[in-house]
Amino acid sequence: LKDSGMKDKMAIAEQWVNSFQSDDTKFAEMGQFRANLANGVALMHVALAVDAQIATKLFKPKEIKKPSTIKWNVIARLGKFNDFCREYNANIHLFDAKYLELDDDGAPHPDLKSVMVTLENLSAAIDKKGGKQWKLIGQKGSV
Repeated sequence: LKDSGMKDKMAIAEQWVNSFQSDDTKFAEMGQFRANLANGVALMHVALAVDAQIATKLFKPKEIKKPSTIKWNVIARLGKFNDFCREYNANIHLFDAKYLELDDDGAPHPDLKSVMVTLENLSAAIDKKGGKQWKLIGQKGSV
């Protein structure tokens, strides 16, 4: 992504997602927004940390304990994260698993910003509900 403002927002969103991870699931390397979110496991952990009651209705115990990285399971997990955001009343920009893949030229998918906007809107919903988070990301009141 060429827009440096967008890269900065993605770096903050990546730190925000990482702040919800347990010590044993923190990202090994930062600065890899797409790669760190690609299998949906980190997003599942965000959902569980934000509202375990909603998240455990969507994510099965087996998936939470030992998440599979088979493509079909990844696609389903990302869909469940979208469902979580919807149930949490965050204004989501529905995103497809392909947004977290590289495009045909090996560059980040141009629609990757939909993932980031969804995270920003989830952050705003957490803020609106008085929930705990590392910091509010994105535009306040975007819910």
